[in-house]
Amino acid sequence: MEVQKLAIDTTLHHTSNSRNQAAGELRPISVLPDSSAAAWFPDRLHCTLFRRNYTMLGAVFAGAFAFEMGYDTLMNKVWDNNNKGRQWKDIRHKYITEDDE
Repeated sequence: MEVQKLAIDTTLHHTSNSRNQAAGELRPISVLPDSSAAAWFPDRLHCTLFRRNYTMLGAVFAGAFAFEMGYDTLMNKVWDNNNKGRQWKDIRHKYITEDDE
């Protein structure tokens, strides 16, 4: 079920559907119902993060930083698990006593 609303189109779009419409003319637009959140999310994401260059740049940097932190933590855990007992932090107690420190 598609909900229809009348809205004022105040901008001229470069699509074949709205080329013949003048600015300010009333035309029907579709509004997604509340139950279709999956279709609403990409549009909201685009409007929030990717419409302006500085917000997209910030989102890319924040995403890259979060990915790097997660990947680094995961790979350190994999490395430590594969080399357990062969690293200095695992065998330090055999060579250093409390008196040496």
